[in-house]
Amino acid sequence: MRALVIGGGVSGLTTALVLLEAGWQVTVMAREWAPRIVSSVAAAIWYPYQVAHPRATHWALVSAARFGALLERPECGVRTVEGVQLHRTVCPPPDWAEQMPGYRALEPEELPEGYACGYSYELPIIETPIYLQWLRDEVEQRGGTFEERDLANLDEVIGEWPVVVNCTGLAAREFVGDATMVPIRGQIVKMTAGYVDKFLFDEDDHDAPTYIIPRRDATIVGGTAIHGDWDLDVRTDTTTALLGRARQLAPELEKAQVLDVLVGLRPGRPTVRLEAEQHGDTLVVHNYGHGGGGFTLSWGCAEEVLALIEEQAEEI
Repeated sequence: MRALVIGGGVSGLTTALVLLEAGWQVTVMAREWAPRIVSSVAAAIWYPYQVAHPRATHWALVSAARFGALLERPECGVRTVEGVQLHRTVCPPPDWAEQMPGYRALEPEELPEGYACGYSYELPIIETPIYLQWLRDEVEQRGGTFEERDLANLDEVIGEWPVVVNCTGLAAREFVGDATMVPIRGQIVKMTAGYVDKFLFDEDDHDAPTYIIPRRDATIVGGTAIHGDWDLDVRTDTTTALLGRARQLAPELEKAQVLDVLVGLRPGRPTVRLEAEQHGDTLVVHNYGHGGGGFTLSWGCAEEVLALIEEQAEEI
């Protein structure tokens, strides 16, 4: 029961932890670790964003339950925050909304000017620097090991391990030759904390959604979602646009100071790839292409990885 998990982001570490909980011996292999990975740049709030798969909502709700259980452990960096999702045209709530605590439709008098409808609920917020370190510590405390290695392709580990889980994210484009993988460029602004206490979403413009997420260390203002853009340099005009949209939605941010501007490339794909295939004596399970929902789908996808492995073992 030995497994190699390739990828040191939230998907890889969560998958490793779920396998360890099930009694597997696990090594996590990656060429880079936090904070030099896209998971460290994530906002990150539980929200199925820029993801596509028939089971995405199921995976997201499984993750929501796991994050809910972690609320009793403050060292994890997980908490819940109330907020609103706003729309400029009338539309139904997301299919998961009614299962979130505190869900309700906003009354017309509660809507900011220019908005036609909105929904309020409580969502888990994940403080990424704290949470990623907690995940790594949990993997280590349960006996997992780490190896820093820059693999060129999957063939380098085939035959060395009975089970390999591919959580390479955007790198899967080269690692397994998946040409459907594309970057979804995201730019966010970190501002001083304490000026807003609720999250605010307006994603009617899919390329330039507006979101404000109150973390304890900073207020995160976003964002962008530009498909096929590999540029990791900060764009000043984008920063100006982000701040303008955010301050229009939350005027109190006029007093907040800019702490940092960050850019990350989300691992975009037409649909999440979560499937198993046999390579000689090695079972390979792919778990990547989560778009903007890496944290949101992390626990649900990790549990599905375990289920696929156990199902294959029963067939053998």
